[in-house]
Amino acid sequence: MGLVLAICFAALAVCQAATVELVEKNRRPIYRRSAVSDFYVYRNGMKVDSVMQAECPKWDADSVQLVYVKDNNLFVRNTTSGAELQITTDGKRNIIINGKPDWVYEEEFSFSRAFDISADSRYVAWIRFDESAVPTYSFPVYPDSIYTYKYPKAGEENSKVRVMTYDIHDGLTRTLPIPLDEDGYIPRIFFTHEAHRLAVCTLNRHQNMFRIYLVDVTAGTVKKILEERNERYLEESIYADLTFNSDGTFILWSERSGYQHLYLYDMNGRLLRQLTHGDYDVSVYYGTDRKGNVYYASHEASPLEQNIFKVSKTGKVTCLTPEKGWHTAVFDDDMRTFNDRYSDINTPYITYQRNARNGKILHVVESNDSLCRQYAGTGTAELFRFTTTEGVTLDGWMLRPADFDSTRRYPVLMYQYGGPGSQEVQNSWSNGFRGGLYWEREMAKKGYIVVCVDGRGTGARGEEWKKCTYMEMGEKESRDQVETALWLARQSYVDADRIAIWGWSFGGFNTLLAMSDARHVFRCGVAVAPVTDWRFYDTVYTERFMRTPQENSKGYDIGPLHRTSTLSGTLLLVHGLADDNVHFKNTAEYQQRLVMMGYPFGSQYYTNKNHSILGKETRDHLFQRIERFLDENMLTTK
Repeated sequence: MGLVLAICFAALAVCQAATVELVEKNRRPIYRRSAVSDFYVYRNGMKVDSVMQAECPKWDADSVQLVYVKDNNLFVRNTTSGAELQITTDGKRNIIINGKPDWVYEEEFSFSRAFDISADSRYVAWIRFDESAVPTYSFPVYPDSIYTYKYPKAGEENSKVRVMTYDIHDGLTRTLPIPLDEDGYIPRIFFTHEAHRLAVCTLNRHQNMFRIYLVDVTAGTVKKILEERNERYLEESIYADLTFNSDGTFILWSERSGYQHLYLYDMNGRLLRQLTHGDYDVSVYYGTDRKGNVYYASHEASPLEQNIFKVSKTGKVTCLTPEKGWHTAVFDDDMRTFNDRYSDINTPYITYQRNARNGKILHVVESNDSLCRQYAGTGTAELFRFTTTEGVTLDGWMLRPADFDSTRRYPVLMYQYGGPGSQEVQNSWSNGFRGGLYWEREMAKKGYIVVCVDGRGTGARGEEWKKCTYMEMGEKESRDQVETALWLARQSYVDADRIAIWGWSFGGFNTLLAMSDARHVFRCGVAVAPVTDWRFYDTVYTERFMRTPQENSKGYDIGPLHRTSTLSGTLLLVHGLADDNVHFKNTAEYQQRLVMMGYPFGSQYYTNKNHSILGKETRDHLFQRIERFLDENMLTTK
């Protein structure tokens, strides 16, 4: 009966409506990228079907069959007939997950759908996660419940993964024989332009060996077509931005030259050509047009600038956005025009429509005049560069009060993040934690100079700069923030006794380490949701940069939890008690050390709030709390 139903179900899939819409309602977030929602199918403006409490739905090529996850199992539904097939039945919370990633895969491999559908709508392939051996973590949900989920900390057990397929025509399920280390990862699967060929990406646990396997899902045969290695670790873009083209080629990102560039391969894994060249990082791949022109964004002019480029089949490179600043693009379907969202550090976003052939501006889509008027006269930001006493050249931005007087001495508020590959310093209006320097401009109105500096380990400056912090996260990053404070203290317009630092997540970690530097340069600091010991954080992120605690105990001992004896300055600790990412345990263990030392500190904790501490009232309360703390410590002389 099941086989007959499967055949009938597939036969119905040949129907296709002229206009199909999938409308999402009642979205309930789970983690950073995942959510449960109700979905309604409309054809030619009429509701014809609905799927309740589903996750990560995806249409087949004909927009008839909808594949989705529900209760950790995979389903496929023919939205024309209403027939539904349940592909898997073994899904169970905190044990088996089919077709969507577990917590650590979702967070650190940056995806929420772990299945794909073949181009002929016949096959569904998915990653199956067995997380039964992964340790659990629990936190309170007020007023009266506990939330428990699987969270592997550095050095602990991960989910066991495998790739499976389902043939909608004959109802057969297969497990594919993918070569994988027992503790290896499968961060992506993709069906190629050939319906029966599935690309499977694998990583070893150290994340320094990447492989692409091409699988014939009909025959079950597996062929390795590419292998990439790195002495330290491979960047996430190698699988997250891997692109398979309809002409039987694929585009791979690689740092093999010392900078991140694009490489074109055929489906046998043969390198056809390197698409981009030079001592700069490519940051975005937008697509390839019918003539073979490749469109991308890069930092060719400067790490602080991002421009849009086109490279032809012959290798000719054309800059399509010559204005200094930061450009991001959205191309139309045929790659003939694109919308260019442009800004610089003092110019709010302007959107132009441009010709993709030569970059000519066709018209202004959005001038943002009202935003320009709103922030006119609120202070001028500028980019700056300096060299530390260790001979390291660092870039930063500085926002001074609108009525800045060079003969006065101002308090300084330093914001930073500093995590591997991140970038806070750009010639862009998007600088600043709240976005667009908005909150920072309010602080400048109060008389603060606001400063942000990207230290070693950040992005857009090539592989060596980014990976020089490998195996000792926090050491160089925090020293660079201290060096920034020392440089600022030498400026005639800075009050050297009133320098503060703050940050969130990795920035909170960096804040605590910088305040624990023996040079004692900060009057006060705010650490929001900080990691205090990388032993408390997850496997994928932590081990990518540090390997395991068993392999690198010395590197893990760099954490703030192990440097409380040298902490100086007034401290405010902030954390959400329902933080599924950086657990409150980090702050709890840290504050206990301070209590045992007799070290005074302030704290602000938020019930039922995750790592982002979201909610308008909550966010308002949070930043008002931070402002009061800073004002009490910084707007008075001691």
